[in-house]
Parts: sequence; structure tokens; C-alpha cells
Amino acid sequence: MSSSHYTTSVVICTYNGSQYLEQQIQSILHQTVLPSEIIICDDNSSDNSKAILDPLKKCQLCHVRVFYNEENLGFTKNFEKAISLASGKIIFFSDQDDIWFPGKISHVLGLFMKYSDIVGITHDGRLVDSDLKWNGTTKSTQIVNGYGPNLCEITGALSAIRSIILPFLVPIPDGVVGHDKWLTYIFSLFPERWLHSPVCLQLIRRHSSNTSEWVVNSIENISRLDVFIAEASTPLATTYRDRMLVNEAIRKRLLDKDLASSLFESAEISNALNFLHSEICAINSRESIVSCPSRWIRFRKSILLWFSGGYIYFNGIKSLARDLLR
Repeated sequence: MSSSHYTTSVVICTYNGSQYLEQQIQSILHQTVLPSEIIICDDNSSDNSKAILDPLKKCQLCHVRVFYNEENLGFTKNFEKAISLASGKIIFFSDQDDIWFPGKISHVLGLFMKYSDIVGITHDGRLVDSDLKWNGTTKSTQIVNGYGPNLCEITGALSAIRSIILPFLVPIPDGVVGHDKWLTYIFSLFPERWLHSPVCLQLIRRHSSNTSEWVVNSIENISRLDVFIAEASTPLATTYRDRMLVNEAIRKRLLDKDLASSLFESAEISNALNFLHSEICAINSRESIVSCPSRWIRFRKSILLWFSGGYIYFNGIKSLARDLLR
């Protein structure tokens, strides 16, 4: 099957991004394989984004659909709305301030054609400053430098999915901040259904208005020490209610036989449910640690959780150290 048999949607969520928005849209309109449609959901911007977006409704190169939210939904719910409006068989996610290389859509479609069992793809991207200056860093190399090669992390702006997975992805549970996290939660359970490509297919523009401040998004080379310092400076968690909600939401979808069995093999579903059961036990144990006023009891519970293997559902020995030093 050739790429022309795939209908494609590019989903863009905008909010006060007029400074770089036009460049990004032009990079999408200059793809070697054009998308079938571009879906743009503006989250009640107060800048001149509307003046840039309105003329796109008359675009002759592909169908552009623009939606304006009457009130601000926040970027997670705005993304949920946008992907729900997409009609393509393959859906590409786009930030409002990056720049795609001309062959991005063609390359990703080629991977979907080659790997029929894959429902999602993430590729690499160059990290550049606001003026597009590149110091040699990429998203993948930063993750490897900071966390090692085994971290499974999905970056939404570098990703595309098959539309068949949409009923499993939406709605995104309340409490989840960012669709990147939601995708990562789900596909850490189904790693063989998500492909990570090492090819750089776009520029990731870093500037003062970016929503993510994660250390791996730095345009300067990072190390394990940088990650340690960044994590040490974050406030200690006082509850894991958000993790509990996500665990429960995914479990309910897996137990919906009509939904899950149409996407995953029975063995995959069984393994995922077993993982979620073990994870929620570990979450409940750690919740009891962070809420305990006694340092001695916290210490004892932390050691027991470590030897039971419960910290593998968090950040391993770093999470143990945090609990021991609370």
C-alpha cells in the first residue's frame, strides 16, 4: 500500500503562539507528502493568532479546519478536543512553534506501512533556540545522557498515531497534565505497539514561553548530574492520587472487552492488568509512607517497599533516598 492510501491529519493546539506559528504551519504546508487535513484548535488566545489562522481556512494545498475555544480549556483538554476532531487514518501531533523537515510525513508514513502492528511512532528532533541555532543536541541524546537508554518517554510533538487507538486514548482522565504523560503511561504497558525512530525529522524550538521545563529539553548538553540536581530541587510528593486515577482509568479500559480486544492480544491485556495491579499496590504503599508522621515508621516502610521491588514503579533508588530523607 502506498502512502497515498493513508488519509492523514495534523493536529495543532495553539495558545498565544503567534510569534512562531506561521513558520510552523508553512513547514507543514511544504511537506513532500501533504496532509489530508490540518486541525487547529485555538485555546482562546489573546494575541493576534486569529489573524494568522483565519486566512488558512481558504488554503488550497490541503483542507484546514480552525476551531476557536470560547474559554480556555488548558493544553491537555484542548489536545483531547483537537484529536477527537481529526478524521485521518494517521494523526500527527504538532506544537505551535516547531519546524518540520520536508520529509517528515513521508518518512513516518513509510514506517507505518512497514510495521503493521505499530499503532504509534515517535521520532527524534533537534533542540534549537528561539533563533533556530543548533548546538548539536537532540531530544533522544538528551534523554540517554540524563537517564540512560532504557527510559520510555513519548514526546507528543514528535509523535503520530493510527486513529484506531483513539477510542482508547480519549477522554484523557482529569488530573493528567499533558498528553505526553498520558501516551507514556499507556504505551509503557504495550511497548511493542510503539516504535521509537532515531531519525531527526524536525526542529524543537526552545524559548521563554515553552510549557515544558523538563531538563532534557535544554539545548545545552546535560548529564546524569543535571538530572539529579533538577529532581532534587522539585518539591516532595505528598500524595499519589494522580497516579491512582491514571491506573484506574487504564484498567477500566482494558476490562472493556469490546474496546481492548479490538486493539490488543489477550496476552498483552493480561500482562498489562497484572502490571497495573502490582503498580497500584506499590502506589498505595508509598502513599502510606508520604502520609506517615513518624520518621521511624517511614524508614521501616521504605525499606520494606524497596525489598519487595515496589520502587521500580517510581524512580528506583532515587525515590527510596527521597523517602528515607523525608
